[in-house]
Amino acid sequence: MPVGICLASCPQSVKFSPFHKNIVGISCKSRPGYSPVSGMFYLLHVKPDDSDLDILLQGQINCGLGSFDWSHSNGNVFVAACDDAKLRFFDVQNEELLISQIDLKDRKYEHKEKFESTRIDLVEWDKVSTDHLLVSVMQTDLVVVNVMKHDEKVGRVIQNPHGTHSPITDASWNTHAPHQFQFCDLRGNVLGVDLRSFAASPSSTSSSSSSSSSRTTFDFRIAINTGAIRIARNPFLEYVVAVAGFDHGVRVFDLRMSGRGPFALYEQAHFGTVSSLKWSPHDESLLASGSHDRTLRLWDIRAGLQNRSVMTSSLPNRAYGIEPSLGKPQKVEDWVTGVDWSLHEPGMVGFVSHDHLFKAYHIDED
Repeated sequence: MPVGICLASCPQSVKFSPFHKNIVGISCKSRPGYSPVSGMFYLLHVKPDDSDLDILLQGQINCGLGSFDWSHSNGNVFVAACDDAKLRFFDVQNEELLISQIDLKDRKYEHKEKFESTRIDLVEWDKVSTDHLLVSVMQTDLVVVNVMKHDEKVGRVIQNPHGTHSPITDASWNTHAPHQFQFCDLRGNVLGVDLRSFAASPSSTSSSSSSSSSRTTFDFRIAINTGAIRIARNPFLEYVVAVAGFDHGVRVFDLRMSGRGPFALYEQAHFGTVSSLKWSPHDESLLASGSHDRTLRLWDIRAGLQNRSVMTSSLPNRAYGIEPSLGKPQKVEDWVTGVDWSLHEPGMVGFVSHDHLFKAYHIDED
């Protein structure tokens, strides 16, 4: 297949549409120091049979676009985190593209008076309830916003029970249960949260560590000497979670036995920081990771899944239960900033890199 295109701005995030076959969105921003500051959104149609792609839409906005995600109730709508601390909603069928926005600094919150300054690190749309957004703010707070209640201007803030000295590095919704999500932090902690365990009490102050800890569905540390930078929950196996560390390793845990350590580990999965981690939506044992070492790599954890009851962390090579997939690693000229799998085309993966490149290919091809 593979196909690619050079974009006008630096891509930050890539997501295949959950509704439309082989349609992919890419959010971009100007490189640091470039003027004027602007953001771009591309809508592409990947045509694997023809080894080609079409640009369906190219929209520009006067601020940078970071993380974005598609709505799972309307196939034409997506939300993007913008550099001016606003969440903007777009409709690709709308002539003006932009349809609404939320300024997090203007909202009222439970358990927090307000945000004095805001940097949005990520945004993800709940795939189960479809009406909530998970937003990471300044790496210190996770904000849950109900998109169906714009007028009430109320959001729920979840703080890391391990304290503000443990910046939140990644978070995502649990696709196996409603109102649950997981996140990881710079000190290597991995936690799960069930929103239904949080009582609505806007007048109360921030919860203490012991109180917040009791509301987590799981809480463990990946290792003593490294932080966690990316987390991904297996879409087939509810208890399987992959975590990428600052030591460039990839670990896979069974949440029912997290205290025993990972059942799959590749300590030197990359030679640079892991920027993306994504399970295949068609194969429970296949994991993709993108990195600042300028590669996209595929991992097969089939051996680890078959031997989860046997922990072999004492092996001298520090690699077990996970091995490079037969798919050839993809290399680019700059670091990989985003990775996603096509939901409609088994085996097709797309990724973006800091050198303005988008590339899609089939993992069975050389």
